[in-house]
Amino acid sequence: MQALINTSLIFLLAVIPLTGCSTAPSDLGRKELDPYQSCLLAPNNWRLVGPPSEREILLDLLDKESKNRVRNFFRSSDDLREEWFESSSGKELLVCRYDPQKSCYVGGELRRAYFTRFESSWEVGPATMITCSH
Repeated sequence: MQALINTSLIFLLAVIPLTGCSTAPSDLGRKELDPYQSCLLAPNNWRLVGPPSEREILLDLLDKESKNRVRNFFRSSDDLREEWFESSSGKELLVCRYDPQKSCYVGGELRRAYFTRFESSWEVGPATMITCSH
């Protein structure tokens, strides 16, 4: 009888801690990520800002490397979220398009373009696509 009680007690001690556990929800990977994480940017170097008033002008600039307009580079990613960041110096802007539910750490994709402000004009470069593998 004592052996049965000891076995039952051991079983209960093993099962009780598991009662609060459950399997991970199937939509765990769908949690929206912070724009800094999604765009692989450091918050101490970049500040999240809204689209600038010159957004359309910036997207029409030609990327030096590809010789394509930034707008065309982003066209195939219409389903991605767009965020704009300003550098801590205030002289650069960065636009990033990403899937807010699929980070680069789990095979996501992001597209970025950097813009540098000169006295009265902007220069773009580079426009990059980062395809991540997991």
